[in-house]
Amino acid sequence: MIGGGDGACATIGAGAIHDGDAYNVIGSSGWLATASRDPMLDPRQRTFTWVYPDPSLYIPCGTIQAAGLS
Repeated sequence: MIGGGDGACATIGAGAIHDGDAYNVIGSSGWLATASRDPMLDPRQRTFTWVYPDPSLYIPCGTIQAAGLS
């Protein structure tokens, strides 16, 4: 069984399915996510990385919680 959170599923659904593809959304919150062969680890924890259903990819993501609401 495979599943994912809304952000990861939206990124894949928007077409970020190959290494380097990116997706940006601005709603009440906003994020920029990409499909990547490598996780992007930020020691300051400003970004995070979701696992991708394809085990050769990751979804690094940066988010802001009040994008469109601002």
